[in-house]
Amino acid sequence: MAYNWFVLKLRPGHDALGLRSLDKLSIPYAYPTVTERRPRKTSTVTPIFPSYTLVYFDPARPLPAIDHDGCRWLSWPLLAMLPGVVGVIHDGATPLPVRDYVIQDVIQSDGLETLRPGANVQINVGPFTSFMAKVKSYDESIDKYQIEAQIFNRKSSLTVARDDVTEVVD
Repeated sequence: MAYNWFVLKLRPGHDALGLRSLDKLSIPYAYPTVTERRPRKTSTVTPIFPSYTLVYFDPARPLPAIDHDGCRWLSWPLLAMLPGVVGVIHDGATPLPVRDYVIQDVIQSDGLETLRPGANVQINVGPFTSFMAKVKSYDESIDKYQIEAQIFNRKSSLTVARDDVTEVVD
């Protein structure tokens, strides 16, 4: 087997402790999160997969775990002994790799889906807060929607940030 991404289960509610353990030993991982902006409130960062992280290693080779005492070598089953870690998801004999297309989707995505043209949305910030609108288009280069809203009985075109609107399901 070669280097690949694997799912590491963390102790529920102790994600930060597990991630610090991986950091301390210089083990490469990805912990995908979504930042949620709320009007007039602070932003919150939420993990996409609470109590799980993605770890990059070759299960056939020991992991070089570098800490303040020097270098130690860990086999993948010993990851379960790290503080805050439950273990690697496996089939009994070997860890189960995550498919490449899943990793690409997780790493490239920020956890937010792009709304399709025609979707009904509610504006969450600014002078038009709570106004209803329709999505006309999305410009990926600036991460903004072009929307159309009824303002004072006139159709008005507005450009808004992706997280400044919420989809309204009919």
